[in-house]
Parts: sequence; C-alpha cells; structure tokens
Amino acid sequence: MDNSNETRIIQSYDLAEKVVNKLIINLQVSYFIVGKVRTTEQFIGMPFQILINSINPAYYEQVFDFRIIDYNRYEISFEQNGAKQIKRGEFDKDLVDVDLNLRINRQDNFSEKATESLKYIFYQFVIHSHDYLISNIRGNLSVTNPEYTQILKVDLKDVIPERAVLILDTLNSVYAESKLKTKYELNERTIAYIDRQLNE
Repeated sequence: MDNSNETRIIQSYDLAEKVVNKLIINLQVSYFIVGKVRTTEQFIGMPFQILINSINPAYYEQVFDFRIIDYNRYEISFEQNGAKQIKRGEFDKDLVDVDLNLRINRQDNFSEKATESLKYIFYQFVIHSHDYLISNIRGNLSVTNPEYTQILKVDLKDVIPERAVLILDTLNSVYAESKLKTKYELNERTIAYIDRQLNE
C-alpha cells in the first residue's frame, strides 16, 4: 500500500464531500442551548429537528434564536441588515419565506406534557453550507502512519464525541466504497485491454 497516496485520498475534498452528502440531515444544522453562564452545543436528544429545503446563502453561519411557543407553534428571530426579524411557524409543517424554506419536526421526546418545561428553554441554531461542512471535516481530520506498520490512524477533532464517531464511521464507509469502485474499474479496463489484444 502506498500510504502517502492513501492519506491524500482520505483527506481529499471528494471524500469529505461524500461524507457530508450522506450526513447532511445530521450536520447541516448545529443546535445550542443558551444558559445563564454559557451556551452549550447539542447533537443528540433535541426535542425538534430542523430540515432545510432552501436558504438564502447570506443566512449561512448566522445565529438564529429559537423559542417554543406551545406544542404546535414556534418562533424564530434573527438580525437582518441591523433589524430584528421574527418568523413564526408550526411544527411538522413547511415554513416558506422568500429567503428561507424549512421544516421543523417534533421528536419523540417532545410531548404535550413536556411542552411546559421546553418552552422556557432558550435555543439557538446555525445553518451550515456544504462548503463549510467539507472544510470543517478536512481541517479537523488527521491521518498518521505508526512506525513499522501499514496501518493508517485517522483522528477527527470535535467538541462532540458522538458526531466525531458518526463522521469517522461514514468516512470509513465511503473510503471502502471508493476503493471497491477503483478495483472494479481496474478490472474492467484490464478485461477490455485483453479483449483488444485477442481481437488484433
């Protein structure tokens, strides 16, 4: 194995892009709970999930405030050109706006009974572009080759361990698929070359 070449493949834009495409629902939106002392990023256990249909590129990496009004309704607020914008929508229904088209679904832990406590929590979220996610993975990924081995050790820096595991598992999967595809293509080219030689 050419370890330097395999390292370049693992750290390549193409491989990171495939990972992002597979995990876009999990990675495109970052969720936060704002406390009195600090703001904490969340990855699992959120009572709602935000799905992006389309968005004005100017909104990427911008902080949105989110508030649960009641079991059926929510409110989003953010700054636009120095003015505060407020949009209200209904859970499990599309919110369609000139610059924003999204859907916010309740999760299993969001019951009518839980609403009373959930509506007092101050949430924030950030929507990421594909390019941001790809660059973030590549920038935090490291590949090393321990001495006297043919092993490649892949590490990913992330403040949330569960997200790092998900990304690395997916990276491993798309890398294996890529290697298998390369073998198939090589076999096909070899067979085509032999056929040409036999027919000459």
